[in-house]
Amino acid sequence: MGDELKNKILERHRIKIAAAPQMVSRICGRCSYVNKLESKYCEGKGCNYPLTQLALDEIKAAEEAKFQALRNELVETKAAQHKKDSEMQMLKEHMAKMEESQLKITELLEVMKIAKFSDGKIGKDTTMLDEKRRVTIGYVDDNNRSVEMKVPLDGFEIDEASVDVATSHPPKRGARK
Repeated sequence: MGDELKNKILERHRIKIAAAPQMVSRICGRCSYVNKLESKYCEGKGCNYPLTQLALDEIKAAEEAKFQALRNELVETKAAQHKKDSEMQMLKEHMAKMEESQLKITELLEVMKIAKFSDGKIGKDTTMLDEKRRVTIGYVDDNNRSVEMKVPLDGFEIDEASVDVATSHPPKRGARK
């Protein structure tokens, strides 16, 4: 039973009870410092222990807010990492396609080099050039379609260091090898 109910029962039977002493201070459960009644936290040097349920609830709410902020930050970090991983995968795929293209270009330059040095002749009576002195290069693209390119032999130059260079400008006079 509550104290109030006990007091009413005793009062009904005309039994007087001395008034309960009013609490005037709060004793810290951690350091035993005697605090003022209105204090929510212990005022003992460096203690700051919560003295009331309200103070404890405030601390829990603040900690929960910090924890939630950390959770949100973690979720954002994971999302950003996933985005970066996707970008890296896309870049890797793009690099693989570029390497494949570079290989095709290298093969093209090798064919052009052979054509340039043999003036387009494959054998004694056969040429790889059409009537406009172009070499026809064929390949299969990413969509599995056959693609042909006609590259003018006279627009192709080989530099002094034997490195193949395809140029779009007309050949220099007297520079043919």
